[in-house]
Parts: sequence; structure tokens; C-alpha cells
Amino acid sequence: MSIDGAMRTGPILRRRQAHVLCCGGARIETQASSPAVVVKLAGWVDASNLDQVAATLRRFTSMRTPLILDLTRLEFLGVSAFRALFAVADTYCETGLQCVIVDGPALRPYTNLGAQSRSVPIVDSAESAHSRVTPPCRPPVVARDRTRC
Repeated sequence: MSIDGAMRTGPILRRRQAHVLCCGGARIETQASSPAVVVKLAGWVDASNLDQVAATLRRFTSMRTPLILDLTRLEFLGVSAFRALFAVADTYCETGLQCVIVDGPALRPYTNLGAQSRSVPIVDSAESAHSRVTPPCRPPVVARDRTRC
């Protein structure tokens, strides 16, 4: 959706340091916040737009920063989309980066059945997600005669 509420496909829209991308029926809003990148999914994710959404999420691994995947505004999540989202999140964690998922109504049917990842925590709120991530430590920088992180 665009700012006025109409569905829009195509390029990323910029709004107050947030980037919005429409992938079929899904709306992906990203925002860099300290110490993580927050990705908010809205709309629906199923087999028809799954590849676009998963490819977009995979791009965040190159940023080398923790990821908070907020699903509170997601209306529908298909079974294949559920598996793919957790596969992307698991891959993110396998690279040594933190990933936290914020639960929402579309995810609850799966989590109520006990289907979730061992490496990716699911929390109830964005505040809980922010409290779980820690900023990545940059490689040591040698400044004159001392080393600092």
C-alpha cells in the first residue's frame, strides 16, 4: 500500500527514513533502528508472493546487523510462507547474526501448534524484540597506541 492506502507495486517508497516495498499482496516496511534493522510485514504472504518476500528478507544478511521481523500487521501467512520465513530467519542466525520475530495474528496458528524454530525467538512485542538484540561489536580499531571496540 502507498501512503494514501492504495495498493502500489514497484519501487521502494521513502517515508521518514523508512523504506516501503510492495511484493504482491505483502507490504514490507524496513527501518534501521539502533541496534537492529526492523522489517514489518503487512498484508498477506502465500505461494504467489513468497519468492519476492523471501528474496527481500535475504538481502538484509549483507548488512551484518541484527534483524527484528515484525509480523503484527500481517493478515495471512500460508504454510509454505511460514516455512520459508523461518528458513530465512534460521539462515540469518546461522551467519552469526541475531534474528527475533514479533508474533502476530497470522503467525499464531502455527506457534499455537508448537511449530517454530529453535534458533529464532518469538516475542509478543517490538519492545521485547529490541531488548533481546544486542548491537554487533565492530572489529577492533587500532587508534594510535590502544585498541577499542
